Amino acid sequence: MTTPLGHEKLRVYQRALRFASWVHNTIAAIGRRAAVEHLDGASESIVENIAIGNSRREAGDRKRYFEIAMGSGLESAACLDICCCLGLIGSETQIRGKEQLVQIVRMLVGMRGYLDGQAQEGKTKRKMRS
Repeated sequence: MTTPLGHEKLRVYQRALRFASWVHNTIAAIGRRAAVEHLDGASESIVENIAIGNSRREAGDRKRYFEIAMGSGLESAACLDICCCLGLIGSETQIRGKEQLVQIVRMLVGMRGYLDGQAQEGKTKRKMRS
């Protein structure tokens, strides 16, 4: 049995991975369309940026990657809207996808807030040493 890497322990990573898998399974029947391919890439970007961000030591670096993951989440939501408007997916599918994204983005917002606090703490400690 292997020890999980740091990012694999994050609940937000697990949810993002499930979302990416859901996207892949959902779009498999649609075929190759620009909006569909963009949705696939954006969903994978969420997962990748959470993993990269979690590997960074500096709070600012971590925050930047988590913000990119949030942006990819919002991009995924827009792609779901486009796919629904084009009739590529039904509104039920769109809603299911967005429900997952709301949870992922909320978790990332919370992580960003935590990192903001860490960054402020770090600045205060540095000033006190002067």
